Amino acid sequence: RAAREAAKAAKAAEAKEKENAKPPKAPRRPRSAYECYAASERPAAAMANPGLQAPDVTKLLAATWKGMSDEERAPFAAAAEADTARHDAEWAEFERLCFACGLDPIEAREQHKVKKTSAAAAATAA
Repeated sequence: RAAREAAKAAKAAEAKEKENAKPPKAPRRPRSAYECYAASERPAAAMANPGLQAPDVTKLLAATWKGMSDEERAPFAAAAEADTARHDAEWAEFERLCFACGLDPIEAREQHKVKKTSAAAAATAA
């Protein structure tokens, strides 16, 4: 009887632990080649054009990107591929942690998004 009660208590504790399990933070999505380009070139473009505001600098970068050849874009495409590999490795670890907590990775990612957007909405409302 004591063994049965101990097993029941252990099962209840495990269920409560799963219920209170905090989902791990989902990895950021991988950057595209353009995002890698913009991140590396934005400071230089902003310094070269001090009168431009952020949206105008982005337009300048986009126009430059459109005019670039595939050879000029190659280093940024390679950086994007490396970032995709980083994302894949982080996603595999994220899935492992979610499954260890008894959570579905997609639902955990969506829960994080909902918390993040509701916190942002509350900050803007205040």
